[in-house]
Amino acid sequence: MALVSNLNDSGAGSLRQAIIDAAAGDTIQFDPSLGGQTIALASELLINKNLTIDGDESNPVTIDAGGNSRVFNIDDGNNF
Repeated sequence: MALVSNLNDSGAGSLRQAIIDAAAGDTIQFDPSLGGQTIALASELLINKNLTIDGDESNPVTIDAGGNSRVFNIDDGNNF
């Protein structure tokens, strides 16, 4: 399991870094303190392995690409 601990677009604790560091089949979760806030992306997130992102439905984190790109680019053959 990987934990997203900040709202940064990249770097340690970011969703982008959690995706990069995750092994196939891993689950990515968000620190509860991030609930109700937004991760603003500078570019799309590449998903090149099977991953699960598990967010809190009662206090969700929004992932926003600002209309500049899609949020996720999922390679063929991968489940997300």
